[in-house]
Amino acid sequence: MVANAVLVWAADMRERFGAGNQSAREMLLSRRNDVIRELRNRISSSETCASDAVMMTILLLVGTELLHDNIDAMGTHLGALRHIIQLRGGIDSPSLSKWVKIPLLQFENFLNYRHFDHVKSSGFESVSPMVGDARHQSLPASPARLAKLPPGFAELFASIPVNVQVMNLVERITQWALQMADLPEVGVDGDKSAATVHAMTLDAFRAFDLLQQEQLEETERLLVLGLFSFCIFMNGAAIYSVMEWAQRLHCMALVGKPIAPITNERRASMIWVAAMLMATGGDGSPAWLLGRRIKSVCSGADASLQVILQTSQRYFWDQDLTTRLTGGTAGSMQGNFFGDGV
Repeated sequence: MVANAVLVWAADMRERFGAGNQSAREMLLSRRNDVIRELRNRISSSETCASDAVMMTILLLVGTELLHDNIDAMGTHLGALRHIIQLRGGIDSPSLSKWVKIPLLQFENFLNYRHFDHVKSSGFESVSPMVGDARHQSLPASPARLAKLPPGFAELFASIPVNVQVMNLVERITQWALQMADLPEVGVDGDKSAATVHAMTLDAFRAFDLLQQEQLEETERLLVLGLFSFCIFMNGAAIYSVMEWAQRLHCMALVGKPIAPITNERRASMIWVAAMLMATGGDGSPAWLLGRRIKSVCSGADASLQVILQTSQRYFWDQDLTTRLTGGTAGSMQGNFFGDGV
């Protein structure tokens, strides 16, 4: 059953991020129905309902629903999984694998986030006043506003039009990024580290919601992908989690596609994205491959843009900081994620 679920998941992701055809869609639907039918049969049996195979199959189905924004179906699947876990002794049972527990809690955190945050549920265009042609006008960013942004961002936003939600995301990230220098060493004042990790996770969710929008232009999409990658990979033990999996899919979808010619006014933003993707993705990862492609397209950039590249990499990637944040990551997985508000 798990093997069939993996086949369905792989086909569904290819359909979601690639150019599918009608016959492929029909086969996907048939396979999906077979998996759900077998899953229901096993859940109805007291001998098989609490098996590892059932739990992993449910998680794969939840991941599929996430990428299709089927939030109600996600909740239904997760409710069934919670019931099965109770039969296995509860969420803290030593028999429960962390590869079930961590994705479950992250999926549940995402559903909770949707109840508190409205980037997606309010609609992409209704949140932003820039719709139609007006949507592509530059934001009226004052020098004082730009001065509060991390190194390189003033040049970036002075050269390209930026969607309101993208700008808001950058400013939110900046707020907690400025707190990083004051973070304690591992094991000291864990609440402060945990609060920063919570903020990172929320902004990763917001970046994910933006990436799911078809209305993003290429420059905006790549910029959000860079921010998304930063939020994920600074988050210690969250690597190889639900959001990292989504990030890989979005990067894989873009690696094989041609990148439009990068004009001078957009080059600063693409240099920054290349820095983020190559710094946060390991060698050979989809993020690293995409970052290398972008950097290649930007080859020949003048000295000032190369300074942006180097400054961004130094500012956003600090291995010691990642280690210190790891202590706070575990707390973000324990269910009190929204105790202090969003």
